[in-house]
Order: sequence, then C-alpha cells, then structure tokens
Amino acid sequence: MYLTKNFLPSNECTKLIKLFNDIEKYHGIDYKLNNTRVIHFDDFKVGHGAVNIIYQDLFNKITNYINLIDNNCTIDYFQIVKWKKNSYMNVHTDHSHQLYSSIINLNDDYIGGETVIEDTTVVSELGQIVTFKGNTESHSVNPILNGIRYTIPVWYKSK
Repeated sequence: MYLTKNFLPSNECTKLIKLFNDIEKYHGIDYKLNNTRVIHFDDFKVGHGAVNIIYQDLFNKITNYINLIDNNCTIDYFQIVKWKKNSYMNVHTDHSHQLYSSIINLNDDYIGGETVIEDTTVVSELGQIVTFKGNTESHSVNPILNGIRYTIPVWYKSK
C-alpha cells in the first residue's frame, strides 16, 4: 500500500467538489450505488473547455504519480464520487485487469467513511491518495455516519 499526503492541494480539492456539484445540479447524475453519486469524467470532458482542462491536469498528475510506483501502468479510468450519509462499499476486489487502484480524498469534514484495505483502516485526510493492488487486495468503505465524503477513485491497467 502506498499513501501520499497532500497529493492534491486544498484549492484543487475544492475546485473538484464544486465541479461535481455543478454537474450534478445542471446535468443530473444517473449512476447510484449504496447512496453514492458518481460522475464519470469521460461523460463530461468532451465539448466542455473548463472540464477538459481540469480533466487533463488531473490525468497528468495521476499518470506521473502511478509511474513512480509502476511505470508499466496507465490509467484505466477515474471518476468523482459523492458519498452521502449512510453510503458505503462492501468488501470486494476490483477487476483482474486493474492492477492498482487509488482513492484520492477531496475532503475530510465528515465522520466515518474510512477506506479499509485488507486489515488496514486508512483515515481520510484532505488531498491524500492511497494506492493498492485493487485486483488482489480486498477493500471496502465504512459507512458515512455524518456529512458528505468526496473521493476520486482511480483504476490502473497495464500499458
């Protein structure tokens, strides 16, 4: 498991949360799971100049990061997820072709919502990224007890 604090500065986290809420307000969110709301970046980056720039900056930053861990990996996809009160993710592993997975925390002003990887509980901090072998290491998200949690999950595949 790899844990990097301050991967994203607080102003970038705030900008991404605002982007999520703007898209949710004006376009709606179709995908729902366990009381979460998800934005797939690929659905919104085409034709939206500001979203393209935000997407590309984030894509480049994540790519540079994963190349430090394993330069044979590339991003499969990533999204922004809004976790409302009582939302959670059961214990699971990711698809076999997704060699690594990351969770980027965009805020930490909520209670609960810890990421659990194998037997390790990762307490969320603003801007941190945690990366692990998502296709072999079981992981989950504890229920959100109060507040709203925003994250960017990222999945990586072989180049």
